[in-house]
Amino acid sequence: MASTAGIAVKKQFGQHFLREQWVVNEITHAVTLTKESSVFEIGCGDGFLTEAILAEPLARLWIFEIDPEWAQYVSEQYGSDKRLVMHEANILDVDFTVFQEHAPWTLLANLPYQITFPILHMLQKNRSLLKEGV
Repeated sequence: MASTAGIAVKKQFGQHFLREQWVVNEITHAVTLTKESSVFEIGCGDGFLTEAILAEPLARLWIFEIDPEWAQYVSEQYGSDKRLVMHEANILDVDFTVFQEHAPWTLLANLPYQITFPILHMLQKNRSLLKEGV
C-alpha cells in the first residue's frame, strides 16, 4: 500500500499514520510547551503530527525515524525549520546520553504498536531526562 506521498507503508516498521486532527490537537495540548522546550518525536511517518508540533513554541524538535524514505520526506517538507533535527535511527538503538544537554525532554509520538513495550521500558530507564510525554 502506498501513501499519498507515494511512499510504501512498511509493515516491518509497524507504520500506522495519524489522520485525525482532533487526536493531534489532544496530543499537543496535553503538554506544556514553551520557547525553551526540547521535544522529541518517535516515528514521524509523513509528518502529520510533526507539523502540529512545529506550530507550537519550542526550542528544538528531534525526530527519530527508522524509515529512510519517510525521514527524507519529512526533512524535505519541514527541514527549513531550524528547530528540527532528523535522526534516521531506531529509537531503541539510541544512546540516551545524547539527550542530557537539552534535558528535560517532552515526548510526543504515535508509537509503533509492535515495539510499544520496549519503548516504554527504555523511557522508564531514562525518566530523569524526561519532563512529560503523550
